[in-house]
Amino acid sequence: MSILTIEEAREFARDMETSDPEMTSYIAAAEDYIVNAVGERVDKANASVKILAGNLVAEMVGVRGLTSAEKTSRSRLVESIICQLQAKYGGVAP
Repeated sequence: MSILTIEEAREFARDMETSDPEMTSYIAAAEDYIVNAVGERVDKANASVKILAGNLVAEMVGVRGLTSAEKTSRSRLVESIICQLQAKYGGVAP
């Protein structure tokens, strides 16, 4: 079971034009990122996990057309949620 549905990911990213396969790839990448950052025990139904996944997808969709100079580091919101989930699930900081 994925953390987000394609429809939820589209809402977070405010993007209705990305193809389903591409959006599915973004969702999978966000899920992998979260598991790697927080640990295997992460509860995929947790509201903070869903918000984090949605924000990660939105960032991935949003930076597609940017040059490397325009891309920025993770937002403070994403950093904060990762730290909170690491504390809750015993993950290690990336």
